[in-house]
Amino acid sequence: DPNLVDALEPIVVHANAVILNQLLEKNEGIVSLMTTFNEAWSAVKHESGLYRFDDITHYLGECSVLSDLHELAFRLDGKIDHLLIDEFQDTSIPQWNIMRLLVDEISQSSSDRSLFFVGDPKQSLYGFRGGEPQLLRELPRYLGQDEPTKLDASWRCSAPVLDLVNNVFNNALQSQLLLSHSK
Repeated sequence: DPNLVDALEPIVVHANAVILNQLLEKNEGIVSLMTTFNEAWSAVKHESGLYRFDDITHYLGECSVLSDLHELAFRLDGKIDHLLIDEFQDTSIPQWNIMRLLVDEISQSSSDRSLFFVGDPKQSLYGFRGGEPQLLRELPRYLGQDEPTKLDASWRCSAPVLDLVNNVFNNALQSQLLLSHSK
């Protein structure tokens, strides 16, 4: 009955507002609890000198010295001329954001400085410590190169194992199973 709907509508609106206010108070309480916990946990880690890998990335990301390469060179007692990063497929977005300024400076400088990145996107299946393999795929274009240098030899596995892995990855984009789940 439209008259009943009209009569009950203010009650429904009020009930929705009560529920939303309860949810808001709950969320504010959770934020307050997590903030307090994080501050206490950070203090304990700082006092004991125990840090995780992601803590180092977090603190470096907040550190202003990395935004001023002259200050960084002063603190290191010299600038970085050659940068080698191994297992680049395991680099996370926050880690890349930290080192990007240094990479940009080296890549745009004179020829006596160098960048060398080593990585294999086939080894990035598990997202180790938040690694983003797309960074490795886009790195040559980011550095203004056409294609990365690929090694044709491996000393880790036998030829049949390498042939199998290469066959799987070379045909992965045509896989009906992957194509059916990509949309």
